[in-house]
Amino acid sequence: MARFWAKFIDEKIQPAVWKTLLVGENEREAAIEEAHQLLKTLENELKGKKFFGGESLGFLDVARNVVVWLEVSQEALGMNLLDKEKFPILHEWCERVLDDDAFKQVMPPKEKLLAFTRARFEAFLGPK
Repeated sequence: MARFWAKFIDEKIQPAVWKTLLVGENEREAAIEEAHQLLKTLENELKGKKFFGGESLGFLDVARNVVVWLEVSQEALGMNLLDKEKFPILHEWCERVLDDDAFKQVMPPKEKLLAFTRARFEAFLGPK
């Protein structure tokens, strides 16, 4: 099942999220709605679980942490695609992942991720 969700994230969620950043203003609302529908599908998979595999951090949480990157990216860009009220389960999961000791050992702190992400977006999209 983890491979299915990894593929869903890679092939559906990531392109939809990038689309929200790259489309013009006229198309942005539709792109955001598409991304929200896909994120809701992912959130439904997490209902009643701490992590995708259950009670402990697993392959999918670490290997496909796109939602963690999404949270960092939206903060870097000043957007709110992963709204805490609209996606409370994903938001709580993201906080658990960022706070997990095993995850902290393999990922830099959120502040470093944020600085890295801001620099990448500035290089790609130009300064705000």
